Order: sequence, then C-alpha cells, then structure tokens
Amino acid sequence: MIVVEKQGHVLAAYDPQYVPRRTVKPPQRGEVTEFSRKSRRRMLLFLNRCDFSATRTSFLTLTFHAVPTIEDATRSFQKFMKRLRRAFQACAGIWRKEFQARGAAHYHVLLVNVPYVGWRSILRTWRECTPDHEGSIHIKLLRTHKAIIGYVSKYIAKAPEEVVSPLLDVSPYLTAPQKPSIGRSWGWINKEGLPLAQTTRILIDDPDMSASIWAAAALETNGKCGTNPHVVIIFRQDAAESMAFIMAHVRAYLPLPADRGKICYTVRNELIAA
Repeated sequence: MIVVEKQGHVLAAYDPQYVPRRTVKPPQRGEVTEFSRKSRRRMLLFLNRCDFSATRTSFLTLTFHAVPTIEDATRSFQKFMKRLRRAFQACAGIWRKEFQARGAAHYHVLLVNVPYVGWRSILRTWRECTPDHEGSIHIKLLRTHKAIIGYVSKYIAKAPEEVVSPLLDVSPYLTAPQKPSIGRSWGWINKEGLPLAQTTRILIDDPDMSASIWAAAALETNGKCGTNPHVVIIFRQDAAESMAFIMAHVRAYLPLPADRGKICYTVRNELIAA
C-alpha cells in the first residue's frame, strides 16, 4: 500500500504504514553556521507546495549600507516586517538571507497580498529600521508564473557559492562549534496567509501498481529519487497532469478481482472508496 500525494508542484509517494526506527536519540539542533543542503531542500519543498498564480506577488530585496552584526541585521529585518504587517494584515511571504562579498547580510523576500506602495515609502520605512538609518531596496511586481519561478531560482533558491579560500584561511577547517553562527537562512512570514496549494491524495492498495509508480519515480530522477525506500519526492511543473494521469490509470484498473486488493483514491482530502 502506498499513498501518492500532490500539492502545488510536488509529487510524493510514501508508505503510510512505515514508521522509522531510531536506534539512538536524534541530536539537538545547534547553532546555524551555514545554508546547508538539507535546509535548501526543505525550503524548495515548501516553495513548491505554494501556488502563487492567484495572488499579487512581489519580490523585495533589502540591503544594508554598513556591515551590521547578525543580531542587528535580524533585528532590523524583524522590525521592518512587523511594520509591514501592521500596515497590511494579510501580508505574507517567504524570505532568504544571503551574505555579500563584503560580509553584509541582505534579504530577499517573496511577498504576497501587498497592494501597490511607492518605493520611496518602503525605502523610508526600511531605513528607519536599520542601525545607521541607511540602506537600499529593490521591489518588483511579478506578473507571471514564469517571472516568479525565475526570481525564486535566481535569488531565493540559489545554492550557496563555493568560495575558494586563500592558503592561510583556516575557516574551512574549523569544526561546527568553532564556526560563527549566522542565524536562520530562510523562513516565512504569516504562514497562514501563504497560498499553499490544495492537496490531493491517492491511496493505492495494489502491489503491481505500487511497484510501477516506484519504478516510474526512479526512471524520472535517473535513480536519484532519495535514499529512503519508503518515501520519494519529485518536483514537477506539470504535477497536476501527472496526478491526473495516475488517477486515470487507477480508474482503468477497476473493477479488480478480490485477490488483487482494493484501490481507493482521495480528492481534496476526502477519501472515496473506488
């Protein structure tokens, strides 16, 4: 038995009866010292579960004039977002923090549900939140899905660049406790206001079809669909079409002989016996 789930541009298949066994206690999360691969994958998974097509979406970049500390940069960003939310209660967004070559942090924010505001007003508010009352902004309305994907891939979901260190730079050889904390690298504002897509699930209780879907996932990703044999996650632009294709095959399997098990499918989280 497997469950095939679609939400936004995410297709996932998993065994609902699988419970991972932990032989040791999972380690507690310590200080964040880098934008790790796992953190980037979690961010991509969350972004792809959203549907920005029906919302007014803007892309905002916030830059500091000086080089503030991590604490001051975080405090400035939080203060700015609180002011924005007081002005527009429905405002929501996903943010990513990066560091420039000079060491200063700057923020990229994908904003939804924010009406037109003059850039001078946004700049004035941002400067009031920064330690030296300086800084710059860049805001752009994203009118198409293609533009949203372009900005997300170029700025928010961009993998950290590999920095070639000088010979005497020992920072790459430091252990995690020795590296400086950079704080969280990404997050959301007002999660309830984000346009999370509707979830559709199919419960398949047929060994042959379950094996076929798992094989198709391995073929789609060239065998790189994850190391967990009980869970597979794929990002696809045509996830809705793929889900419709699977559901069509589910219906094609019906009716089934008694010895082949039972197939059920769910639409919008409501389980319907096939």
